[in-house]
Amino acid sequence: MQNKMISQLHYEIVQCKNQIIQRFDLLVKVWTKRGQLKILFDKNEMTKLQKAIDKNQSTQEIEKRILVFKHYRDLNMKQDNEQMNYFVLIDNAEVKENTIIKVDEWLQILGDSLKTIAAKELKSIRLDIDNYEKALGGEMGAIEQLKSLLNVITEIKNKSMDMEFRIVEVQEQFRVLDMYEYDIEEDVRKEVDGLMAQWEQLLEYADKQDFAVNDFKKNFAEVTKQDVENFKSKIKEEFEQYNIKGPGVSSVNLDEGLELLNQSKEKIKNFNKTREENVLAEKLFNLPISKFPELISMEEGNKKYDKIYNIYKDFLGAQKEFSLMSWNKLDAPTLITSAEKFEKAVKKLSNANPQFETVHPFVKLRTTIVGFKESLPLIESLKQPFINERHWKRIMEETGKDLGEINLKTLTLSKVFELELQDCEEKVNEIVIEAKAEAQNE
Repeated sequence: MQNKMISQLHYEIVQCKNQIIQRFDLLVKVWTKRGQLKILFDKNEMTKLQKAIDKNQSTQEIEKRILVFKHYRDLNMKQDNEQMNYFVLIDNAEVKENTIIKVDEWLQILGDSLKTIAAKELKSIRLDIDNYEKALGGEMGAIEQLKSLLNVITEIKNKSMDMEFRIVEVQEQFRVLDMYEYDIEEDVRKEVDGLMAQWEQLLEYADKQDFAVNDFKKNFAEVTKQDVENFKSKIKEEFEQYNIKGPGVSSVNLDEGLELLNQSKEKIKNFNKTREENVLAEKLFNLPISKFPELISMEEGNKKYDKIYNIYKDFLGAQKEFSLMSWNKLDAPTLITSAEKFEKAVKKLSNANPQFETVHPFVKLRTTIVGFKESLPLIESLKQPFINERHWKRIMEETGKDLGEINLKTLTLSKVFELELQDCEEKVNEIVIEAKAEAQNE
């Protein structure tokens, strides 16, 4: 028979054991959850943190992370080294110590990162202030020196608010480092504290220098006025030439126009550089900003001609490639496909810009592309076995183009293109018909 006292005792022991195990599980969960211990001791997570800081160098974000780790450190410091689990004594000392050490490592990484960011920006601000101070103290003499000085003064004034924000941010970074008891060298601390005063002194120095060169500004303002007038005259002269001998006039062919367009674009690039310098000088000397309508007109014209000559340039490239083709290996379908492609490009340009119908380069481009396409059936008709050197000589006579001695074995399409057969379509067809009739009668 089972002893009731023993049974009861056994039951109580089992219950006690279960309660102790449950309590251990609960303590483990508390430790793990409180500081996310797995993450805390994971080297990959530490690497992720460093990359995150490099990507987002926000002082607030770093301070937020420092605060979290500081709070967790304080919680661990308050944790008892020993605690009872019913009759079992738990020693937390080693876990507590290792956790605090690891938290300190994370805190050190955060502090070092913030300190590096702050020191880098502090150095950058100091360098900017030193460079500005050096530039303000430059010698005065020629107008270029005055322009340089006034540019520096203007830049300082324009960047004043931005610089103040940068200084406040650096001071905030060092405030965070100081508040969380990270080491800051005393000379660095003094430098940070005096940074705003140094910038304000620089602003005051810039104002003094600006006032000091007033007489120079008046003299050089007159020089600038004359320079601008001379530049305007130069632009007007160029504009007159542009309208007489430019890439858009009727008297130039497409090859000449393409070359003139490139020259004009280069000139306008240089003109714009001078214009920017003159406008900047006018701003520096508080003069009315000049306008250059002729320059704008030439720029707009070149943008228009660019669309036209770009198609022509591509056409020349294709034609050059075809020119190398041997007469014996004539591939008429490929030539026709290419011609149709350029014809579509011209049509598309015309639809998008109806005003191009009266633009001389566009009219010439369309004529050239259409002429090339119309010449292809004629070229293909000459690729008949009954067409010989004698017939080619007749074609040269009709077109008025002398290609020299004709050898069908070495003849290339470049020579054929030179004949511009589309201009003598009727005569070419007549020669082909006669040649065919001669072959049939033989």
